[in-house]
Amino acid sequence: MENDEPEMFSAPEVSIIVPTFRQGAYIGECLDTLLAQTYTNFEVIIQDAYSPDQTKQECQRRQEKDPRIHFFQEKDGGQSDAINRGIAKARGKYWTWICSDDYWHNPKALELMLKELSQDRDEKYAGVFGRAQYVSEEGSFLSNYACVERDVDRDLFLDNWPLCQPASLLRLSLTRAIGGVNAKLNLGMDLDLFVRLLERGRKMLFVPVDIASVRVQPMSKSVLQQRQTGLTAIHVLKKNFPDYSISLNSKYLYQVIQSFIPACIFPMKSSRSRLLHHYWDCLEEGKNAWRYKVLFFFYRDKVALSFDFLMKAFFKISIETTMWLGLLRDKRGL
Repeated sequence: MENDEPEMFSAPEVSIIVPTFRQGAYIGECLDTLLAQTYTNFEVIIQDAYSPDQTKQECQRRQEKDPRIHFFQEKDGGQSDAINRGIAKARGKYWTWICSDDYWHNPKALELMLKELSQDRDEKYAGVFGRAQYVSEEGSFLSNYACVERDVDRDLFLDNWPLCQPASLLRLSLTRAIGGVNAKLNLGMDLDLFVRLLERGRKMLFVPVDIASVRVQPMSKSVLQQRQTGLTAIHVLKKNFPDYSISLNSKYLYQVIQSFIPACIFPMKSSRSRLLHHYWDCLEEGKNAWRYKVLFFFYRDKVALSFDFLMKAFFKISIETTMWLGLLRDKRGL
């Protein structure tokens, strides 16, 4: 897809907002994958809440080489507020936001999403989305993101999460018309936004293209605040659907229930988060953090995932064996 005018004289077609705080270890890869896109008429708006790590250096190094990057350091009220600040600065016709620890692994992601979206000018489409995958801290593939591979309407959000937000592109004018992201939410703001965007019969257009990689790392909000994420989703649905009632098939309900499993059963997730917090505290205070680097060796991707997998398998087999023995005992009693 070619531009009719030089980029310096035309407003960008797409605005990509990157809200970030203390993600200096990952933001460089995120920005590099955006700058590697085959479609080039876009801007990147980085909203940093004065990260104490190397975030500023990583961003400014790339900003010096590419004028499409706009780096802002501002105090904000959380991720939603940071996204809204980016929306206020955006000049594109379409927009999206991507967390600074995620990235687009497909260099044609933007080109292909725009191509499909531009072919249908019907205003019933609020945007477009594609496929995504989960990756580990180191960027190795974990699993495919379970998205619905068809056009998505409002009702599909009631029990499940049908699409991956970083793998989507939205109409900026429509987003502004509904007031942007709910600044009162620091979790579930994407669910709330999509539900409001898809009012009046609007849909999200699906394209069968691999787009984004979502990183599963200890500081992800979905990892640290699993229970609250599920509870917030239920609250958002109650607010937007007056007759909403929780289904037993609800992914959000399952997320809340799953969060009550004792941390001692699957210790890797919680202990890695605690170690990482202590590690960053040491770095900020200028203390030697070598012991944490040694411990991290035993908590790397494959080791931690394998351990958790074995523990889950053990408890699943134990529960199923107990149920089978109970049924066998009941039959003998008969």
